[in-house]
Amino acid sequence: MPSPWKDYGRYGSVGLELLLSIAVGYYGGRWLDGRFGAHGWLTLVGFLAGVTVGFRTLFETAKHMRRDIERAERVQRGEDPWPDQRGGRKGRRDP
Repeated sequence: MPSPWKDYGRYGSVGLELLLSIAVGYYGGRWLDGRFGAHGWLTLVGFLAGVTVGFRTLFETAKHMRRDIERAERVQRGEDPWPDQRGGRKGRRDP
C-alpha cells in the first residue's frame, strides 16, 4: 500500500496553487495597469483570470482525488483497480 505522504503532497498544495494563481493574476494585472494606465481594468481582468485558473486547477485536482479514492476502494474490495480504459464495459473484447 502506498504511503499517505504522497497523497498529502499531491493534494496538500491545492490551496497554495489557488492562492498563487490569484496573486499572480492580480499583481500581473496591476503591473499592466501601471504600464498602460488602464485605470484598474487590467487589475480586475488579471484577478478574474487568476480566480478562473485557480478554481479550474482545484476542480481538476478534486476529479483526480475522486478517481484515486475509487481506485483505493476497488483495491480494498479485492477488485481490479485498473479496469479496461479503452471503451467502456469491463470484460469487453476487441474483435
